[in-house]
Amino acid sequence: MHNSIKPIIFCYLIVLFCLMQACSPKATGTKSTTALDRSRPPEPGPAPEVNVGEYQSFQLDNGLTVFVVENHKLPYVSLSLALDVDPIREENKAGYVQIAGDMLRRGTQTRSKEDLDEAIDFIGATLATSGTGAYASSLTKHIDTLMNLVSDVLLHPTFPEEELEKVRTTVLSDLVAAKADPGEIADNIKTVLRYGKDDPYGEIETEETVRNIKRQDLVSYYQQHFKPSVAYLAVVGDITPSEAQTLVGKYLGAWKPGKVPKRTFETPVAPDSRQVAIVDKPGAVQTVLAFTYPVALQMKADDYLATVAMNEVLGGSFGSRLMQNLREDKAYTYGARSALSPDKRIGYFSAEAQVRTEVTDSAATEFMNELKRIKSEGVTVEELDKAKKTITGRFARSLEDPQTVARFATNTSLYDLPEDFYEKYLQHIAALTLEQVNQAAQQYINPDKTYIIAVGNEVVLSKQLASFGKVTQYDMYGNPVIASDTAASLGDITAEEVLDRYIEAVGGRKKLEAVEAVRMKAEATVQSVNIQMDNIITQDNRIRSEQNTPMGNMVQVFDGKKGYMVTPQGKQELTGTQLDMLKEQALLFAPLYYQDPGFKTTLTGTQDVDGSPAYVVKVTFPSGNKKTEYYDQKTGLLVKEESAQGTVYLHDYSKQDGFQYPKTMVAETPMGNLEFKVTDYEINPDLEDDAFVVE
Repeated sequence: MHNSIKPIIFCYLIVLFCLMQACSPKATGTKSTTALDRSRPPEPGPAPEVNVGEYQSFQLDNGLTVFVVENHKLPYVSLSLALDVDPIREENKAGYVQIAGDMLRRGTQTRSKEDLDEAIDFIGATLATSGTGAYASSLTKHIDTLMNLVSDVLLHPTFPEEELEKVRTTVLSDLVAAKADPGEIADNIKTVLRYGKDDPYGEIETEETVRNIKRQDLVSYYQQHFKPSVAYLAVVGDITPSEAQTLVGKYLGAWKPGKVPKRTFETPVAPDSRQVAIVDKPGAVQTVLAFTYPVALQMKADDYLATVAMNEVLGGSFGSRLMQNLREDKAYTYGARSALSPDKRIGYFSAEAQVRTEVTDSAATEFMNELKRIKSEGVTVEELDKAKKTITGRFARSLEDPQTVARFATNTSLYDLPEDFYEKYLQHIAALTLEQVNQAAQQYINPDKTYIIAVGNEVVLSKQLASFGKVTQYDMYGNPVIASDTAASLGDITAEEVLDRYIEAVGGRKKLEAVEAVRMKAEATVQSVNIQMDNIITQDNRIRSEQNTPMGNMVQVFDGKKGYMVTPQGKQELTGTQLDMLKEQALLFAPLYYQDPGFKTTLTGTQDVDGSPAYVVKVTFPSGNKKTEYYDQKTGLLVKEESAQGTVYLHDYSKQDGFQYPKTMVAETPMGNLEFKVTDYEINPDLEDDAFVVE
């Protein structure tokens, strides 16, 4: 029955997008009377003369270091707290550090979350917490109240069990949403490959790790790491240093000091040769393409500013080489960028673009060309001069925000920078030479020792990228997908046997073949819009589907040969590809048909789905359309489908009249996840004679 609900989900979304677009206001404006030469970018302006703002600092007896930046332009004060702690291995509970931070403001010894929210809202303040710090702000007249709230959150959190479950639910929902985002998937793979799963920087949250988190994990992390001796507090705004010292001493002087665990880990290194990592998104028409590897680079390094200028030329802005090549010249993408990110322990290089599937290999070639060119040829005098002006202007604009000065003060301590690092920043940028910048390219750009990551249509990408290096397919969590020729891992099972197990699990071949029709009703809510769906599919391959929403109703009918769709914008006959797809969806218990002539099924390996191993079966229909189905190894049930229409997860199987069906179906969509809950499931319902008539 899952086969009949999925197309309706995506057909509805297409209509919903159209309705939203039709209702959106038209852009208005006036025409410029000045002729612009768009064939070249404007010349950069002269580098401004800037002065880095001053700050004062003091330290409490408990070790808390405080920086104060006065700014009396507005009656407003902000507080930024940062902890200098070593990274921690979260292992099978990845995510608990961030959840511990979130939970700080969800209840204290004297205030519930509701009390905190009410108190913060009453004074129009902001208070947010994380696993490594906090941020708060309010009008100056409320600063005493704000500090009272901040101290309560930092010194007396209780980590209520009921709030943990709320946070867990939100995080799990976000993780499900991330499955639909190729960019999020690419970020996961970059993280895992750069550092390795055994490194604290290489750990990623999964639904399984989040479910493993217990309240005591949060309490232990807080008790071990939230200590004033490793904390830096920046106070910015309408306040004097003496006022800040009195206020901070009053509310945070009682913060008890203590030792914080120190940890060391092996340093990740770049691969010995190019490695290609592919994550399959069946039917995808675009590819997220990335190049990355770890880099030993710190902000205090002598050549750090040279890397800033070099990356500016390579891919740091719109006028960079990557952007001009891949966007302006080749039109492969809307944007291509690169970054060299420093870190106290280990940084990274990354270059990325989203390109059309058919030009993925060509785009990869151009990325490699630019990486090799800047390494072998270096930058020109003109490019370096332009980069210096761009960096100078960016730095100058950042100083308009007093928070920047506070961040500079904190960074100087956190990253062990020279005291005059920011004061002389522009002088050092101006003094950079071609030799220094080109040496940075030689040192940090390694096109032959990089991970090439591609998230998209694996069938196309595996062929396109084979020449760039060894190709390995991964799931979205960075786990290698087991190839089908690994007989020991698959247990010599065939695609036919996997499908037979599914057929038996949902009711058995004899019972399924005897079913004449199934009717399913379900409900979902997307962007506060309620969708009610009534869906019928018959043994002789007919479909009738109705969706009712406040934005309009939709009907889709297929009589076995012809089909139509009715939307608020009118009736449309379905032809061509649309009709082919509808024919394929009109298969009641579709795996019953997969051994018929014209179908092809291939068992390609195994992959974890929601933390459980599943067999991966690729299905090719007589029309040539493809679909990937995932069958849980333990239960035999279908738990996930991927096709050109999108991805659907199937959960909460329930038994009725001897048949098993999923009561929850989650569709990944551009608007977020759409979760359908089945409200009624009926075998062989009474049907009206004209239900499937196509006029």
